[in-house]
Amino acid sequence: MQSQKMTKLAAWIGVGLLGIAISGVQAQDAAETESRPLAGWDRGFYLESPDGLNYMHIGGWIQPRYEYRSDAEDTSSFTLRRLRLDIRGHVITPELTYRVMSEHARTSNLRDAWINYAVNSSLQIRMGQFTVPFQWHRDVGPRRQHFAERGVPSETFGFLAGRDLGVMAHGTVLDRTVGYAVGVFDGAGRNVDRSNSDGNMASARAKWALLGALPREESDYAYSEELQLSIGGGVQGAWDNELRGWALGRSDDDNDLADWVTGTIDARLAYRGFSLVADGYWRNVSPDDQDVDSYDGWATMVSAGAFVIPKQLELVGRWSRLRLDSDDPDTELEEWGLGLNVYHHGHDWKTRLNYLNENHAVDGSSDTILLEWHLQF
Repeated sequence: MQSQKMTKLAAWIGVGLLGIAISGVQAQDAAETESRPLAGWDRGFYLESPDGLNYMHIGGWIQPRYEYRSDAEDTSSFTLRRLRLDIRGHVITPELTYRVMSEHARTSNLRDAWINYAVNSSLQIRMGQFTVPFQWHRDVGPRRQHFAERGVPSETFGFLAGRDLGVMAHGTVLDRTVGYAVGVFDGAGRNVDRSNSDGNMASARAKWALLGALPREESDYAYSEELQLSIGGGVQGAWDNELRGWALGRSDDDNDLADWVTGTIDARLAYRGFSLVADGYWRNVSPDDQDVDSYDGWATMVSAGAFVIPKQLELVGRWSRLRLDSDDPDTELEEWGLGLNVYHHGHDWKTRLNYLNENHAVDGSSDTILLEWHLQF
């Protein structure tokens, strides 16, 4: 009888100690939760649920600019190049992310609207409207590039709208030294309810860091102590596509539909504030109008930057040349430019001064001067 009483007493004591332990853990978790801010500032405003499973970051871009152009009509104007609201985060689980970004300069429109699920770092699936994977100058955002505007080859041979509706698989492998992205898209550009084209577009990009890490900037603001070297390439094609004037004005019946394929290669080198980026393009176009012959086009561009004062003052230069039709010298254009970048707070706040000259085989030469203040939050 005495042993039974002792057993019951020991059991009750054990239950009590377990309850105290559980209460202590719960109190510690509650204290940790209470000590972590659920709203605040982290390069933008953020909101977070107590368990960390839901997160929203609210930021944006502002780019006021003065611009002078010496073209058919000399223009001198102040404008907003970009005014964007950027909302991103994750819901339910950190692996399920989203982004909604809208543009409000001049006219309001939607830029990004996608959902992304990460199976792991080597395989993620994205669906919605987002940047089409293909070229260097879309892979690295405009705020991290040498010049305030992408070069003419990038705009001419890249996907015209930059973004499109579709689905994409992407990720990094080999210890994050190789990245890839491949997707299928509508082919009509952003903010289109339904494409008038009969076909779609496929696009893919791969990149490899031979030395260092995969680049996230064109300039070497990080002032790399070791040599950084990467290469990349992309391929893109569409059928029955009407996004551009593919007939180059040669069609009598205004039929601009075409099948086309474009390829690009690029390389970036960076070391101790110096950076060099080179890329090239090739494209074949087969217009649907049987009276317009198929044609090939090409482009090349080299851009460089060097910090005179590390992380504060950078000098940049660029040269490019292209032909929409390799056999037609009238479709040739050459561009060169110089610039100065003043970094007030990294890539988030800086001043850009650019001079650009374009020389078209038919339209002649024109100059552009840009003075821009960039702020991202």
